[in-house]
Amino acid sequence: MAFVSGPYEQCTAALLGPSGEVLRPCGNTALETVSEVYDWFDEVVVVQQRCPICEASYISSRKLTAAERKLPLKHQQPIRSAADDPPPKGWPSMFAPNTPMTLTDVTFTTEEVDEETRRVVVCTFALAPFTPAQASALNVKSLLFDSSSGRPKEAIETIVLHIAVPLQRVTFAMAPDQTDRRIVFDSVKIEEKLRAKVKRDRDPLTVEAVLKLSFRYPDADELLYIANGVLDTHYLTFEAEQGDLLTSPDEDKPAPPARKRGQAATAAATH
Repeated sequence: MAFVSGPYEQCTAALLGPSGEVLRPCGNTALETVSEVYDWFDEVVVVQQRCPICEASYISSRKLTAAERKLPLKHQQPIRSAADDPPPKGWPSMFAPNTPMTLTDVTFTTEEVDEETRRVVVCTFALAPFTPAQASALNVKSLLFDSSSGRPKEAIETIVLHIAVPLQRVTFAMAPDQTDRRIVFDSVKIEEKLRAKVKRDRDPLTVEAVLKLSFRYPDADELLYIANGVLDTHYLTFEAEQGDLLTSPDEDKPAPPARKRGQAATAAATH
């Protein structure tokens, strides 16, 4: 599953000011349950919740109870087909090469790795439109798009999804045909929370997604590229660093250490 077991106990969305600035975390603990849908393929109940304060939506799941497994067959209608959202095989590529994404925010912070403090950069990118193919690459297509029409689901306004993506090698470019002076970062972490919003003022309806990428502190040239690129469109190419676990020569190596994020200094754009 591409989402966490649940339900959520607290809203983790941020309250925004009139200019889009972050005021504070919402923190509401009285989330409303919008729907509970049975997924008979994975034997779970998919729960959609909504925060009445900031209107963020959340998807979680729980295992079917013994009583629910004994429901008559007429109730056991799948919410998706078995072939929908197949898990990526080996993660050869997250998106198509040179995917256009807008850099909306850059944050400089630190993290603890093996008791060592390291400087990292967190870049926030807006991806619009966020297509069904891109959602499928992250294994969240069935949560955002109708399986019959391919359109964004009517019940969704803003939703926070949990995704699990291996470390990526990401190449930045200012134009899709740029061949020199591309910026490349290894071991890029894709944050687990993906925020998506249905733009209902567009015809046809589109989905906008927000992704956060974190990576090592850049050198001087890379830092200048990033600092001068806020609010610009960048063309990103993703390559998974984690290969097929059945054939990878590194399969016996221990998992990378857990990262603990420290205090952040944000270089946010003024909207």
